[in-house]
Amino acid sequence: IKEYEIMSLVAKSLKLSGCAGNLEISKIDNESCVEKNVGFRFFIKPDPVFLSSVSYKSINFTDCKIAVIDGIVENYSEISSIVETSHRKMIPCVIFARGFNEEIVASLSANYNSKIINIIPVTVNYDETGANQLVDIAICCGTDVVSSLKGQQISDLNWEDLPVIKNIHFDRKCVVIKDESSIERCSRQRLRLLSKLLEEQKNSSNEDLNLMKSKLYNERIKSMTAVSTNIKIGKNWKNLQGLKYDRACKSIELFNEISRWGLINLADFDKNSIFFNKIIKRLISADIDHIPPRAFAVGIKVAISNSKNLVSVGAWIKNEAA
Repeated sequence: IKEYEIMSLVAKSLKLSGCAGNLEISKIDNESCVEKNVGFRFFIKPDPVFLSSVSYKSINFTDCKIAVIDGIVENYSEISSIVETSHRKMIPCVIFARGFNEEIVASLSANYNSKIINIIPVTVNYDETGANQLVDIAICCGTDVVSSLKGQQISDLNWEDLPVIKNIHFDRKCVVIKDESSIERCSRQRLRLLSKLLEEQKNSSNEDLNLMKSKLYNERIKSMTAVSTNIKIGKNWKNLQGLKYDRACKSIELFNEISRWGLINLADFDKNSIFFNKIIKRLISADIDHIPPRAFAVGIKVAISNSKNLVSVGAWIKNEAA
């Protein structure tokens, strides 16, 4: 891709994120830039009632207690000890659960606005994306999910047993968990997820199902990656912003392809072969000396298909038609 400005942004993002980081691309109204984000990001938000009651752009807690519940908090008595201890010790707390009684959230919101307590209820929906999110959040926080399936009750939660997270940040779109002690745990979980994805794809021939599973697994893996870099394509390119965005996406796709499959050095082919003289020589003359294997294979397939069509139906010759 002969797009030196875009390639410069991509190269900078790769350097910032490292070999294990995520790369993302987005459009912005300001100047183009590369932004590095540190922390485990989950695209979930506080409970809707809390969101409508509390006005904020961002919330940041340090040394915060975390509770992860695979169930709905229906009665205040189930979390009363946590709320009271948080208030008494003035320690913030975030409770992740499948849902909350509206009265509980209204009470927590009012007390938050009055600066009496710093407790945020976060609803993790039980949908395709959220089904396994609680498990991933618990791993990032170094704790286990409280679940009735394991014979546990929400009221059994003990304040002293709740993990403390170094930093947790909320904006209106996502939550970012920052805790260095979680990096190794999350790395192991990413490997498990990747292994499970490959195994499921191997055992399934349904391409649509494999694509859907790949998207879900990749979202989970991205959330559990500590470093991510966002290439922001700005409006400084004016009407070319869309084109630059597409080329940045294509650059990342090409990088992924090369990272996974490597490159073929065209100079390694036998220079005396017919294959070299017919195809390789022309690629080299076009300043292409290395090529990804899959792109090379697709190119050969297209060339063979076109040659078969020419043999069977011929070709329209422009000069003769004129």
